[in-house]
Amino acid sequence: MMSRFEHGVRLVLGVRRDYWRQGLGRALVKTLLDWADTRGIVRIALEVVETNVGAIRLYESLGFEHEGRLRCRTKLGGTYFDNYLMARIRLPTNAA
Repeated sequence: MMSRFEHGVRLVLGVRRDYWRQGLGRALVKTLLDWADTRGIVRIALEVVETNVGAIRLYESLGFEHEGRLRCRTKLGGTYFDNYLMARIRLPTNAA
């Protein structure tokens, strides 16, 4: 029996600061998207802290869209930040 959530995955990704701005995050996400597309994964969802502008731009450039906001989701150095909920939806060509 197929799960009603089997069509989606959740992306959790972190890149060490030493490797930022080298294209590693983009390469990892593109590899995941290619993998998902070959397996018929419709929905890939993620959360990203609102201050991570570089990651937000990366996800947007790869087709992720904003779906919502989780208020005070992340606490860094005693300060609370919101997280954005983002997802990329790719329906099969035979879907409505």
